[in-house]
Amino acid sequence: MPLAARVSDTYVFPNGSGVIASGSSNVLIGKMPAAAVGDSIAQGSGTVFINKKPAGRMGDSTLNGGKVTSGCGSVSIGG
Repeated sequence: MPLAARVSDTYVFPNGSGVIASGSSNVLIGKMPAAAVGDSIAQGSGTVFINKKPAGRMGDSTLNGGKVTSGCGSVSIGG
């Protein structure tokens, strides 16, 4: 299963790289705000939701056409 994406996790896109800058205000993963669709994430889990939005995971697509490249090493999210 892919690792859970959070604020400060990285992504790459065709013109460079970046970090997830926004996340949930009330759900923490590894002491960091959880990322979900809309927080740089374009497509997330089909079965796990953060505040009614699909949870972001390593490998998921980003809003700028990239992919999430890191996540919380101790939390995996399926679906």
